Amino acid sequence: MIDASSIIYARKAGFIKILQANLELMTIPEVKTEAGDDAGGIVTMQCKATSETVDQKLVDCALQNNLAVISEDKKILSKLKQTHLPYFNVLMMLNFLSYIEAIDRDQYSHYYAALRKFAWYSPKIWYYGSSVRSAIEQSN
Repeated sequence: MIDASSIIYARKAGFIKILQANLELMTIPEVKTEAGDDAGGIVTMQCKATSETVDQKLVDCALQNNLAVISEDKKILSKLKQTHLPYFNVLMMLNFLSYIEAIDRDQYSHYYAALRKFAWYSPKIWYYGSSVRSAIEQSN
């Protein structure tokens, strides 16, 4: 499951199509509406919604279907910490693409630089992402 901010981040950084080619990205109708044209090609799931908010509907849908979540939203991520579901941000998805060798080192550098221009990650998140990237490079 992917939220609107993550769709927009991956599109703005330039690697949404590569991500879609390597993962089946799914979302709820409300998120697809929020993301607009950026959400083209993302599968829409209908889920039993018990909440009024889009964020909670996304979390509920992920829980109902036992799906990992890609999100930049602190509220969503804090809700997911209380569950058994894995969750990631777009920086980790960029690392994933590198790990599975869907992108090469130069592409990684290009997308990373693009993400740095607008992504609102804390220094701690940037540091963690860099340490994951280093581990990937050492394993290859």
